[in-house]
Amino acid sequence: MGPVLGVAARSRSPYVEGLKSLTDGHSTDAEHRRDLMAGCRVEAIRHMLNQASGAGANAVVAMRFDHRAVTDVWNEVCAYGTAVWVVPLRRSGQIGPGRPAATADSVL
Repeated sequence: MGPVLGVAARSRSPYVEGLKSLTDGHSTDAEHRRDLMAGCRVEAIRHMLNQASGAGANAVVAMRFDHRAVTDVWNEVCAYGTAVWVVPLRRSGQIGPGRPAATADSVL
């Protein structure tokens, strides 16, 4: 296993992203802005976890975020970490080897 990366691309335009109204130019409410921004991170995490799962991993350690302007009109948000296979200590009634402790759908 090894490094995994998930990317979410977003327009830098507040109108395209729904942060400002096209009709009157006013900003949206704070809750809506938080949801849009968190959604971008969730998308990047989901892509990263899918890449990790495809590599045979059942966990990602040392996960971090990064972002940058790609062009004048696009930003990217990256979630990255190291894909690993974790084997929990086996106790009766707990998850054992060969069974992932979490999937992209179970954590998001």
